[in-house]
Parts: sequence; structure tokens; C-alpha cells
Amino acid sequence: MARTKLDEIITNLHLMQPDALWDQDDIAAYLRLSKASVQTRITNQAGFPRPIIIPMSGGKRWQAELVKTWAIHNGSKRRR
Repeated sequence: MARTKLDEIITNLHLMQPDALWDQDDIAAYLRLSKASVQTRITNQAGFPRPIIIPMSGGKRWQAELVKTWAIHNGSKRRR
């Protein structure tokens, strides 16, 4: 149980770093969505920040601050 809480604290600290590069798991945690929702409904939306392709890892990463800005501007539209 303590390990789970520690993992949650570490994740939250990572999400708060302004210069962080986020993967889809990080975006899902920040938006409180499933990874599947992020993959199918969020990252492919027009206007969502473009990913940075990390060579050799095969993974995509997004600039945290751009994702946060997108969420602020697009979140309010979804609530109306």
C-alpha cells in the first residue's frame, strides 16, 4: 500500500515538471482518462500538440506545457 502511494507521489511530481516530455500514460494520468482514450480520442485530434519522435525508442513524447495549454483551452469547450 505504501508503495502505491509513493508511486502516485512520484507520478504527480513528474507531471508537474514544466519541461517534461510526456508519453501517452502521462497524458492519461493528467487528463484522468484511460490510455486507450488518449490513443483513440485525444492525441489524434486536430489542434493537439504534435509529438516528438524519440529515435531508437520508437516512442512518441509530447511537451508537457503544450499538452496542459491544450487541455485548458479544449477542456472548457467540452464542459459546455
